[in-house]
Amino acid sequence: MNKAYTLALKMTADEDAAMDIVQEAALKAMRKVNHFDFSRPFWPWFARVIKNTLVDHWRQRRNDVALEEHHLVTSGVELKEEKRELQKLLDLSLG
Repeated sequence: MNKAYTLALKMTADEDAAMDIVQEAALKAMRKVNHFDFSRPFWPWFARVIKNTLVDHWRQRRNDVALEEHHLVTSGVELKEEKRELQKLLDLSLG
């Protein structure tokens, strides 16, 4: 696992993220070991699993950021509408 961790650490520059990537990649590799050609070396295949796992994490993070930005924009629109409604109520009550 040290070689896998070193690869993940080089790609992430974050110890915790590297460990998470390696753990997730190991689980994926165990689930997909039937796709591995045992006549070939294991490391290049597992390194590809690590790289793909990292790409999955980056995509998920990008999607999470996009959702957060969308929520912030939506919240801003909702706040503006709420402010307008409150202003109308205030205007009506003050006559």
